Amino acid sequence: MLGTTLKSASQIVRRTRITQPNRSIQLDQTAKQYVHIHYKQVYRMASQAKRVFKLEMDLAKSDYASGHWATAIHHLERAHIVGQRYFWAHLSTHLWMLRIAFLRQDLSEGIGQFTRILAVVPGYIFGWVPVGNTGGTNASPIKPMPIPQDLESCFVRYSLRRQIMWRLVVVALLLLVAWRC
Repeated sequence: MLGTTLKSASQIVRRTRITQPNRSIQLDQTAKQYVHIHYKQVYRMASQAKRVFKLEMDLAKSDYASGHWATAIHHLERAHIVGQRYFWAHLSTHLWMLRIAFLRQDLSEGIGQFTRILAVVPGYIFGWVPVGNTGGTNASPIKPMPIPQDLESCFVRYSLRRQIMWRLVVVALLLLVAWRC
């Protein structure tokens, strides 16, 4: 969406300079404001998701340090919901869940987290993440789940289709480059 906004705004500026040279300065300012507003909205959503992720991870680490593993898992699940679209955030939530599974001596949770850690890379490459999934072994790793209301604001501009298409284009380009070499 941001790319099309930038492209359309620059097209408006170019067309105006050609057809109406006296009004180009005014439209340049309008186009810049238009682009800035849309960029700011997209950037804010990303920073909001990062803030929520960091808060949930900090709460989980604090609970982990004080031995409250059940509440630490709760915060890790919430961090997973927000961070699963980002590689390092997704990976770190599963690593922390694996750490807690070892401390609790929960073999099934440990195996489940280990397999989910292996699935992080292909899931990220192909852009498919089950939105709302908590990441624990008590939920299917491929099943989307409802997003808690207080976390919905982090997903306002999220589009699974756009994520998959973008990543497929990147993978295709990488394969093309590898094939040419």
